[in-house]
Amino acid sequence: MKINRFNHQVELLEKIKEKIQLTLSYADEVADILQISKDAVYRRMRGETALSLDEAMMLIEHFQIENPFQITNSTVNFQYETYTNDKNEIQRYLQKLISDLELIRQIKTSELIFCAEDVPLFHYFNFPLLAAFKLFYWQKSILYTDSFQDKIFDTSIIDENLLSLSKDLTSKYANIPSIEIWTDNTINSVLQQIIFYHEAGYIPNKDITLDILAEVKAMVDALENQTINGIKHHSNSIFQLYLSDITIGNNCILTKNESTSVLYLSYNTFNILKCNDVQFINENEKWINRIIDNSIPLSKSSQKIRNKFFQKLRNKIDVLVKTID
Repeated sequence: MKINRFNHQVELLEKIKEKIQLTLSYADEVADILQISKDAVYRRMRGETALSLDEAMMLIEHFQIENPFQITNSTVNFQYETYTNDKNEIQRYLQKLISDLELIRQIKTSELIFCAEDVPLFHYFNFPLLAAFKLFYWQKSILYTDSFQDKIFDTSIIDENLLSLSKDLTSKYANIPSIEIWTDNTINSVLQQIIFYHEAGYIPNKDITLDILAEVKAMVDALENQTINGIKHHSNSIFQLYLSDITIGNNCILTKNESTSVLYLSYNTFNILKCNDVQFINENEKWINRIIDNSIPLSKSSQKIRNKFFQKLRNKIDVLVKTID
């Protein structure tokens, strides 16, 4: 039975068949071009198997026929990873991020711009207890890892390999020149996670909750120090922090160098969409530049403005500390 969702590919293959004319050689020729079997060609002809975009373009270019796919400027392709509740998923997630950052780091002209609706995860991993808490939270409440569902927070249940990967990830990030754009609310989500886990009993006692909050404050102190110095810790990479009065809406990362750009968008809290479509990236870069133009450059602003911002973050932590009982 003909599958309607593959009508365009069936149309393409029929046009190629008409152009070849010699029906008996059709499957052989297409199979040779695509480096697949004749049976695989017939499945694509019947609409039982989808042509990949690369396969379609190879045929279109080889036979010099009009593209029937009607791809418009409003169509954009994304790459994404699907994560499950398997215990190894968090490791795969961190390894993928490390791999991407390493590719970016290797190109000396690379720059990373992070529009931060939430605190960029790289900042957590310099603080052992906070890092362990975030790895626990992601596995229990985001990935729903089976082995974490009946657990309360304990650093001993966090795989040492994950902590090692998290340090490696932070090290890679430290060696890439970066711009981060924060709002007054960027820190809110991690504070909400901590207080929720405390109230739900997922953190065993108030002393541990207070220790986690103390490391959040230490993270704020470290961020302030990087902002003042204009470089990242343990490296000479440039660091610039901007304060936006406009809600950012989602975590958006743009990586760019002299030859290429890649855009990362977060969705479902944890997952990432990756895009290298030039037009889409250009549109988003314009949006990012508008945010930067309308933001306060804390790395270059007066000490008074910078102090006020970081004190506001510390005050939010202090308010939570007073509610812990």
